[in-house]
Amino acid sequence: MSLILSPAKAICARTASDQVIMLENALMWQFVIIVAFQGKFISHALLAKLET
Repeated sequence: MSLILSPAKAICARTASDQVIMLENALMWQFVIIVAFQGKFISHALLAKLET
């Protein structure tokens, strides 16, 4: 078994690695957006409660 990758295999490995990174980034951004909207919703709810 050769440890040296052919150019095609190297490109496929790189693409697969990039796809994993993109998926991780997408999950991170999804989490950030959900937390931001939850924070906005909670702050509006607290302000509304304080005004009454």
